[in-house]
Amino acid sequence: MGVPGYTSPTLALMRQAVGQPVASKNYCITDDWAIAIDNAVAKLTHRDQQMGDIVWLYYGAKWSMVRVGKHYGISEGKARELARAGAAWIDCAVSEARDAA
Repeated sequence: MGVPGYTSPTLALMRQAVGQPVASKNYCITDDWAIAIDNAVAKLTHRDQQMGDIVWLYYGAKWSMVRVGKHYGISEGKARELARAGAAWIDCAVSEARDAA
C-alpha cells in the first residue's frame, strides 16, 4: 500500500538527533557592544578582582551561583550580591556609550 512496515533504528536515532526548533529568544549584540562590555569587565576586574571574576564566571563562563560561591568560599547570597553589584557597575560604565547610540 506504499506504507513502509519497517523503520531502521539508526534512522530513528538520526531523526531524534536533529535539532528541534525552540521557542526561546535569540539574543545578539554587535561587535562594538561586545568590546565595550568586555572593556568594562576588564576595568571592573582591575578595580575589584573578586567582583570582576564573579561577573565573568557567572555571565561569561555560565557557572551557577552556588559554584561561584564555593569557588570563593562565600555563600550563594553573597556571590549573587557581588554579581548584581558588578552588573550595575558595568551598566554604569557603558551608559555613556549607550546614551550616545
